[in-house]
Amino acid sequence: MTSVDVHPTKTWIVMGHEEGDFFIWDYQEQKIVMGLQVNKVPGKTSRLRHSISQFIKETAVPHSVRSVKFIAQKNWLVVGDGDGYVYVYDYTDTELSEVKKFKAYRKNSVDSLAVHPTKPYLLLSSYFDRNIKLWDWKDLNNDPVKLKEFYVKPASAYEDGVHSVKFDPRDIDTFACITFDNKVKVGNINSSSLTTKVLRPFKGNYFFTHNHQHLMVTLSSKSQSEVQNIMYVKNQIWDLKTGKAVHTLGVGGRKVRHAAFHPTLQKLVTVLDNGTACLWDTSTDR
Repeated sequence: MTSVDVHPTKTWIVMGHEEGDFFIWDYQEQKIVMGLQVNKVPGKTSRLRHSISQFIKETAVPHSVRSVKFIAQKNWLVVGDGDGYVYVYDYTDTELSEVKKFKAYRKNSVDSLAVHPTKPYLLLSSYFDRNIKLWDWKDLNNDPVKLKEFYVKPASAYEDGVHSVKFDPRDIDTFACITFDNKVKVGNINSSSLTTKVLRPFKGNYFFTHNHQHLMVTLSSKSQSEVQNIMYVKNQIWDLKTGKAVHTLGVGGRKVRHAAFHPTLQKLVTVLDNGTACLWDTSTDR
């Protein structure tokens, strides 16, 4: 499985796979309600060629589904693949129909998607490309209108791409991404530049808080050489205005494996390496 998204109103989870397909699972009915083979399954020769090519330049598995995202206000499902294409499907309770297909990245995969909560905008990013792209999907009769590109300047020629991109629920025109050189960069769809906010080795999981406009929670780590060859992972709350950590969510020195925010309440859940789940109040950081 390469990606997952949860429908905001239906009891659906969509899952994309490296084999070029996706399935929508109804977690209340406990069954698959629909699915689609977007691309042909990568064969042994294709996978072998891809494995060898990784020694020259890292790329996604060809024909794989890399990202999936519901656009609930349009009853759409958006799929990004390993060949740089974006597919838009209209769904009903029983079937899927293709609405649009377009090339987003010329040679690189579409690895992350973010849907604007009110405007007809979709952000796209790739692990292997330095540009975050903004697409306006309001007029499907014409080719997709790419409003803007946001250039993610790397620290070196070997550190391309973006781990993921997300909109801020409190400031809906603002988005953030984590780059492969371990920086959090913040942008606004009304501007064309990105601002580097935080420098830290990140694990790729991050999200904005719901109770404060300028705070972000990250899953970050220290390097192995710093802590006796042990990778130490923790949750930290950052102030994006100052670029400094204001609080660390830790329990008894345990490593943090996963974290998630409640969609409406000021509650955060962290899961530790020993299987313990911790519920936090983000208004008091306790």
